[in-house]
Amino acid sequence: MPAEVIDHIFDPFFSTKELNEGTGLGLSTVYGIIKEHDGFINVESEIGKGSTFTVYLPVRKNRAITDVSEEIYSETPFGNDEVILIVDDESMITDMMKSILEEFDYKVLVAHNGREALSTFLKHKDEVSAAIVDMIMPVMDGKSTVIELKKERPALKVVCISGYQKGNELLDMQDLEIDAFLPKPFNAERLLQTLEEIRH
Repeated sequence: MPAEVIDHIFDPFFSTKELNEGTGLGLSTVYGIIKEHDGFINVESEIGKGSTFTVYLPVRKNRAITDVSEEIYSETPFGNDEVILIVDDESMITDMMKSILEEFDYKVLVAHNGREALSTFLKHKDEVSAAIVDMIMPVMDGKSTVIELKKERPALKVVCISGYQKGNELLDMQDLEIDAFLPKPFNAERLLQTLEEIRH
């Protein structure tokens, strides 16, 4: 990557892809998660050779890894084999959420745009407990996706997620019957806590 691209790769909505081929939120979400954990990320890149991303995270001294894991698991709500439909055009984000949810006893279906989400939902209509829908996607945006999913099952639990929105990207969600909204970036604990809250 040239230097002028590297300088902006973590900016929300910055992308070198063509219009409607990506939101530019993948790396900005990764950056936000790393910063939340008091870490930092370094990028080295040479044109024609490739890029290396190095993530640095602090180590907790004088505490066994098992102790830290037990503390996290004891405070974070688990699922109960509920099926969650994740809808986001950024594979990095869907992979991250899928990994987190499966670790905490959820089953996960993934779609990368609204049309794919609707097709997947119709195949598993009686199984899906909740949908996590990104608001800015190509093919069919999040608002339209929620409307179509709600037509199929009005009582479906829906969590909308989105990064920073500006100008004509600002979406009016007041008329959407959603159960929760999560601004990107969010951590595993907030994601799991939100799913726990919409159960009730």
